[in-house]
Amino acid sequence: MGALLNRARAYLMLNRLDGVLPGVEEAEHLAGANPEDNRAALQAAREVRARWLLADGDPATALAGIDGLLAEIGYPRQRVARRLAPLLMLKARTELALDRPAAALATARDSLAVSEAAALKPEQSADVGAALLLLAEAQRAMGDGDSARESARRAVTALSATLGPGHSETRAATQFRLRRPEGSGSPRPATHT
Repeated sequence: MGALLNRARAYLMLNRLDGVLPGVEEAEHLAGANPEDNRAALQAAREVRARWLLADGDPATALAGIDGLLAEIGYPRQRVARRLAPLLMLKARTELALDRPAAALATARDSLAVSEAAALKPEQSADVGAALLLLAEAQRAMGDGDSARESARRAVTALSATLGPGHSETRAATQFRLRRPEGSGSPRPATHT
């Protein structure tokens, strides 16, 4: 089951969406023979399915699946659970796709809090960095450019420390800091003091 889901995740990363669902369905079928013992595998399959739905342009159905998973693990009452932070990040991305920036901002803040609580050194955590970049996206969607740039700055620090400055996520956070919201002109030139 794990190999099937890992392959489905790889197809998602490669944006080869047609290869995702067969692996998810096969993993669900295998896990369904003993659902109690395979609870984690079934949850993982549902998470991959939600990611596929979002990538395939169906954020409403993805959100329903994510909310079901979060309820199953006891969120928001339960703040420590396997895969909670990634699920919250996925939920915030889905809410952004549905043009619900206020909900996305609240969810992104939760994902950051969960990620920071789990990290030994938050300033050196890739999960914290990813949550900060998502928070920055939600802040920008809410029109709070200053907070978005500060969150992106913190994301660059965390991602650089763990993934390195050349990693695609670190570069994305760096570029996010330099972009201006639509209609606000070009980025400010760097000043040296």
